[in-house]
Amino acid sequence: MLSITPMKLIRAGLFKKTKVRIILLIFLTAVIAVGCTFAYPFFARWVFEIDRNSVDTSFRICVLRCIILGIIAIVPVSWICFKFRTVNLFLHKYRYAIGGAIIIIAVILNISGSSLGMWNFWLGHDMYSDVVFGTPRPLRTDEYVVNTPFAFAQAYSGYQYSNSLLGGTPSDMFIIKDTPVRTLAEIFRPFHWGYLVLGSSRGLAFYWSARTVVLFLASYELFRMLLWQKDNKENLGLSAIGAALVTFAPVIQWWYAVNGLVEMIIAIEVSIVCFDRYCRDHIALHRVGYSLVIALCAGMYILTLYPAWQIPLGYVLLVLFVTVLHRHWGTIHVSRCDVGAAAIITAGVMVLLGTVFFRSYGTIMAMVHTAYPGVRSNVGGDLSFTELFSGIASIELPFKDFIGDSNSTEVSNFVSLFPIGIILALINMIGSRKLNVFSCLLIVVTIIFSVFAVIGLPEFICSITLLNQTTGGRIAIVIGFISLLLLMHEAQIFKDGLCVSKSPRFITILCMGLACGAIAFSTHVEYPEYIGKFSVILLFIIACAVVGAVLAQNTVIHCALSVMVICGIACSGVTVNPVQYADAPLTEQSLTQYVKEIDEQNPGLWLVDGDDSARLPSLLVANGVAALNVVSVTPRLDIWGKIDENGKYQKIYNRYAFTSSRIQSAKGQPEFVLIAADAFEINLTAERLHRLDVDYVLSTQQLESMGSGGWSFEPLGDRIDGRRAYRLVRDET
Repeated sequence: MLSITPMKLIRAGLFKKTKVRIILLIFLTAVIAVGCTFAYPFFARWVFEIDRNSVDTSFRICVLRCIILGIIAIVPVSWICFKFRTVNLFLHKYRYAIGGAIIIIAVILNISGSSLGMWNFWLGHDMYSDVVFGTPRPLRTDEYVVNTPFAFAQAYSGYQYSNSLLGGTPSDMFIIKDTPVRTLAEIFRPFHWGYLVLGSSRGLAFYWSARTVVLFLASYELFRMLLWQKDNKENLGLSAIGAALVTFAPVIQWWYAVNGLVEMIIAIEVSIVCFDRYCRDHIALHRVGYSLVIALCAGMYILTLYPAWQIPLGYVLLVLFVTVLHRHWGTIHVSRCDVGAAAIITAGVMVLLGTVFFRSYGTIMAMVHTAYPGVRSNVGGDLSFTELFSGIASIELPFKDFIGDSNSTEVSNFVSLFPIGIILALINMIGSRKLNVFSCLLIVVTIIFSVFAVIGLPEFICSITLLNQTTGGRIAIVIGFISLLLLMHEAQIFKDGLCVSKSPRFITILCMGLACGAIAFSTHVEYPEYIGKFSVILLFIIACAVVGAVLAQNTVIHCALSVMVICGIACSGVTVNPVQYADAPLTEQSLTQYVKEIDEQNPGLWLVDGDDSARLPSLLVANGVAALNVVSVTPRLDIWGKIDENGKYQKIYNRYAFTSSRIQSAKGQPEFVLIAADAFEINLTAERLHRLDVDYVLSTQQLESMGSGGWSFEPLGDRIDGRRAYRLVRDET
């Protein structure tokens, strides 16, 4: 006979209760997901000013939209069905598994944040086709015209170190940022591995999703480390806020696929977290593992090859390194085994990096000696004072086009509330009558960077500190990152109660309120045409909410404000880039199929002429067709030198540049015209095209009557998307 005990009854009741809650969770999540899917066209019209009829409502896209919304809704619905703290502890405990699941789901669904829809726009098609959420950004040309097409072009070369599709001559692809290459040094670029294993389309999905997940987790671990106290207390909520403010920061999202900012921050955060654990963990095998990860991060950081951020962020890395050493000083024990392992790993890294610089030495030298960007030599002073305080204004950029002399990407920054972190640090140190090493170092670096950016420094100091390799605009972003680290660190100290009397707390509240008001007002001063009175009030409320979330002592207020801040910054961040399904706008255009059919019969070198001729060559390259005037990441001096024998125009084409072309019937001057710092136009004739070894031309012009020098254009097929292909042929004599 089975015995029935009270404990079994209780467990059965708990199981039934949990089962009901799970059913309720699934039901509410499904209702919210379906409801939001139907409501999205109205939301898109309100937020992105997209006509409801333009939103893709095909069954496939609606299903994807519903799945993604359901995944997002699971967390807030879980807070309702289960305890708030229980859900958060679950998320913390299984954060790596959840992060991995998100990446796998993104790859399976084949979604990315690329603005590939812009290709439909340029060719006169529906730019919102296959766009699940958001809107493609015309401004992100470095992503959808350069990085993504070049990555796709690599599939046609077998991911070789060089690729002849770019300009018709072998081009170094490893030095080009965000281009996957099948080589040992690719171990330092783990986000490219998806391309090598999964192919172009799902490799793109892996690239976008993995970087977001890893950046969030790395930031979360860094803040956990920074906020850790000697009594083993952790503030997971504050760490989550910090991770969200980094991952979904406007500057991160606007610069997401350009210049390696994400990789640099990930490398800094992961390496410092591993170094902290290296100092605490004395097990030899564990230390070898940490050393390997640190080495991978070092290679990743070095190979971003963007000194304008690498150098100032290097100072942040140095401060964090010193802080970890100071924290564990006296308890660090290094054995011979540790030294040997570190030496072997360092040697391995140097060998791998050495192979890169050996194989790419010519490319690196060519990039260094370009007219643009070339080698910077700045002394600072190119940033306005109020711009230091205006980072919070960039939270509006996804929803309202920027008005001013710059653009959304250039004005974006972290929502760091500079200089509240410094103010809070001073209050804490005065209240505790004790200096904090980490805070003092960050404040010193911030002051130096601010002086450089706003006033400028003597040339010899800039040369010694290497700050001559950066600019005020780039260093302002690093100041924002420093301010965010300082704000979170000082908030934890304040919450721990070092300033226990009422007076300092009252002073703190007063100072924070005044600072929030000053920050909000400074955004209007800096961007008077963009930030109006209503925006100033809104930004003041947001600033107060962030400060309240990190400083509030009351649990309910802290949790409520934390959820608001995380959701708010996440909404602002994820709406910068669209959620794009697959890669049809890049790989399934009728125009490219037309060009590929011609090229497959008799492969040759193409030139794109006429309207949008600076962008469209990338579309051909992404589909395995060699294009002469594709974006020059490294200058093509030998190619253009064929029609500029005396080097008269070398200063124009010796640069990173988008190259447009205009075919003429007769020789005209000048051949090269500089349009912008990163763009030039070349005027060509049929005879010049022959000298450049061009076989085909894709043009919006009527080229039948534009022959010259014994060469003419033979039309091939009908016009597609306003363009027609021509073969360059010798005139019959």
